[in-house]
Amino acid sequence: MKALYAVGPSYWDERVRTVAGWWRILELQRRAMEAVIGVVEVPEVEEAAHDYPNARVAAYSVLAAVRASLWGPYELVVGAPSYGLGSFIANPGAARIAFVWNGADPYRDKMLAPEFKEAGLPYDVSPAMRMMNREGLSVVDHIVA
Repeated sequence: MKALYAVGPSYWDERVRTVAGWWRILELQRRAMEAVIGVVEVPEVEEAAHDYPNARVAAYSVLAAVRASLWGPYELVVGAPSYGLGSFIANPGAARIAFVWNGADPYRDKMLAPEFKEAGLPYDVSPAMRMMNREGLSVVDHIVA
């Protein structure tokens, strides 16, 4: 079985790996999927492709979907609703699972924004990101909170 893990560009950022507790959660999820499924591919998108904070989510989502189309097909696609949106749409035959940290955006923002700042990354709470989250949640088969 082959899975795609569309978690976003921060997964590859060394600054995030050292300061963000949520990165460890992503890595544990990836390892668990690998232990059960076998092959788990995580799209890496070069930082130059998403260097503007407001375009970060959309750029990763689209470029990850392109990579997924080239690397696929997949039986399973797992990701954040926003970063995984393109990959969810590009793999309609796969089981599609979105994970959410917390359904309450203000609470999530309060918890995650300081970690993003410490890692030197923008934390996008724009209406566009919230819309991508809603759309991502609407196209998946399962949601894990």
